[in-house]
Amino acid sequence: MPRRKNHFNDNLKKEFPFIIQIEKTDDTVVKCNICKVEFNLAVGGRAAINKHCQSNKHNSCRDAAASSIKLTTFLRNTTFSSDEKKLAIAEGTMAYHAICHNQSFRSMDCTSNLIRKLFNSSFTCARTKCERIVVSVFKNFSDDLLEADLKETNFVTILSDASNHNELKLYPVLIRYFNAVSGVQTKILDLSCITGETSEILSKHIFDIVKKRNLSEKVLALSADNTNTNFGGVNRRGENNVHKKLMLNLNKSIIGIGCNAHIISNAINTASSVMSIDVEVIIPQIYLHFNRFTVRVTKLQELCSEADVQYEKLLGFSKVRWLALTPAIERIIQLFDPLRTYFLSIEKCPKILKDFFENEVSEIMLFFVHNQAVLFSSAIKKIEKNNIPIAEVVNIINDLKDMYISRYNENFVPMTVGASIKKLEESKPGITRSCSKEMLIFYKTCFEYLEQWTRRLCDFSNLEWTLLRKQINWNDVQETIKFFEENNIRNVCDNELFDEVRRLNKFCEKNEMFNKWSESDIDADKRWVEIFKFFKTEHIPFNNLKILVEAAMCLPGTNASVERTFSIINDFWGCKKSRLSVETLSAVISTKENLKMYNCEEFIKLLNENEYITKAIHSSNKYV
Repeated sequence: MPRRKNHFNDNLKKEFPFIIQIEKTDDTVVKCNICKVEFNLAVGGRAAINKHCQSNKHNSCRDAAASSIKLTTFLRNTTFSSDEKKLAIAEGTMAYHAICHNQSFRSMDCTSNLIRKLFNSSFTCARTKCERIVVSVFKNFSDDLLEADLKETNFVTILSDASNHNELKLYPVLIRYFNAVSGVQTKILDLSCITGETSEILSKHIFDIVKKRNLSEKVLALSADNTNTNFGGVNRRGENNVHKKLMLNLNKSIIGIGCNAHIISNAINTASSVMSIDVEVIIPQIYLHFNRFTVRVTKLQELCSEADVQYEKLLGFSKVRWLALTPAIERIIQLFDPLRTYFLSIEKCPKILKDFFENEVSEIMLFFVHNQAVLFSSAIKKIEKNNIPIAEVVNIINDLKDMYISRYNENFVPMTVGASIKKLEESKPGITRSCSKEMLIFYKTCFEYLEQWTRRLCDFSNLEWTLLRKQINWNDVQETIKFFEENNIRNVCDNELFDEVRRLNKFCEKNEMFNKWSESDIDADKRWVEIFKFFKTEHIPFNNLKILVEAAMCLPGTNASVERTFSIINDFWGCKKSRLSVETLSAVISTKENLKMYNCEEFIKLLNENEYITKAIHSSNKYV
C-alpha cells in the first residue's frame, strides 16, 4: 500500500507559528520564517519540523533575531497628540538652529543626548534625523513658500554663476522678484553640480530649471558675471553665449545685466596697474613676509615702539574685491616708517620691497591709491545691497564717472597727497609734475574703463522715477512703457496708468512722503510697499502701476547675491563637513536663505501655527 502523507494542519500551525505553508495546492511544502529554509513534511511531519529546529542554521538565525531590534520599534506611531506636536516642534527647532548657526549634523549626536538626559527623554534628533528634517521637510516647505510667492508676481530675474568646490563645480541659480507686501526678494531657486561651464551647458541648465518651475513667461532678465561665456564680451557680439542661447530657448527677448560691482572693482584694478607702483603686488608681498614668522613680527613691534607707533597686525586681501584692499593699505600707511626701517635694515630683503621703500614717491602713491580706494569701496558697498534696483545703480555709477572726469579736467590732487608732494618738492624738484601726471593717467583710465563697460546702463536711465525721490513726470513713465514694450511687456493700459500715477503724486504731495522717505533713508522697494498698502486699504486700483514697478524692481545692478551664496556655502561646507552631499547642501542653503526671515525663536512660533510641518517632522515618511 502507498505510504500516507503528512500535512501541515492547524495543530502544527499553532505549535510552530514560525512555519508557514508556501504553496496553495500542496500543504506538505513549508518554510521557516526564522532562517528562510524550505522543506517537505510529507514523510516526517512533526518530526521533520523538530529535526529542522535542531539544525545549526536555524539555531544561529534564531539567536541573531533574538539579539536584534525590529526596525518598526524606531518608527513613530501614527497618532499625533499634543505631546507628539511639542516633541516635533522641539526637534524641528533644533534642526533649524543647527543649520542657521553652521553647526554640523554630527554635532547633533551630542546635542540630542544632552537634551534627552536634561529635559526630554523622548527627544531624538541626531545627525541622520536632523539631516532628513532639513532635506525632506524644510526644503519642501521653503519651496512651497517660494512657489506661492511667485504666483503673485509677474516678472523675475535669474541670477547665476559657477564656482569650484574641490573637484565639484557648483552652480547656484537665484531668482529676484518684487512682492507688493514684502518688497524685493532674492531666493535660491536651485543649487546643483554641473559637468562643465560652456554656454550650451549653462543655458540648458537654467532653461530646464525655469521650465520645471513654470517661470518661462515671467523671466524678464538674466544677471551674471561679465564674461564672454555669459554675454559675449563688452560689445556682446556673437550667438555663442548664455544670454543669447537662453533667449533662443525661451523664444523671447530678455534683458542681460552684467555685474557692475565687478566693473567698478576692475576699473580701479586696471587704473592702479598703469601706475609706477602697483599696490596689488606690494601689499601681498609685505603681508606674506610677516605672515607666520614670529621673529619678524617681534622685530617690527620693536621698531614700532621706538618710533612711537601703535603696532597693528598687517592685513592681506583678496584680488576679487577692492573692499579688502582699503583697510590693508590703511595698515601699511599707519606702519610705514617702521616698515621702511625694517626692510632697509635686513639682509636679503626682497628686491621689489627694497625698491619700494627706497623710492621717495612710494608713500605719496600709497596715500593717493588709498584715497581712491575709499571712493570705489563706498560705491561698491552701495550697489551690493540685496534689494537695490538697477535705476539706483545707474545713478551711483554715473556719479562715479562724473567724479573722475571732473578730477581729470581739474587736475585734482587730494590734500594729504598734495602736502606730501610739496614737502618732497624742496629736496627733489620736478616731483610735483611727475606725480600729477600719474594721477591724471589714473583718473583717465578709471573713467575710460567705466565708460566702456557701463554703456548699456543708459538703457535703464528711464527708470529713475521708480526710485520715488520726487513727483513722477508722466513723460518719464511713457518712456518706461516704451522700454518694457521692447521686452515683451504689453499688458499696460496707459489710460488707467495715468490715473494711478496722478493719485500717487497726490498722496505723496499731501503727506510729504518724499521728505519723510529721504530723511529716514527708506529703500525704494519699501517706498512702493507703503504706496501699494495705502492703495489697497483705500481700494484704489494700481494694477498697471504694479506691473511697471515689479519689472523695474526685479532688475538687479550686480550679481552680488550669488557671490554671497558662495560665501554661505564655504562657511557651511568646510573641511570638517566634507562628506556632505550636494543634495543635502542644496537643502541647507535653500533653508538658510529662503527662510532667513525667521530667527530661531520666531521659528518656534511658525511650527506652532503650522501643523503640516510638525506632522511631517513627526512622520517616518521623511526617511523615504
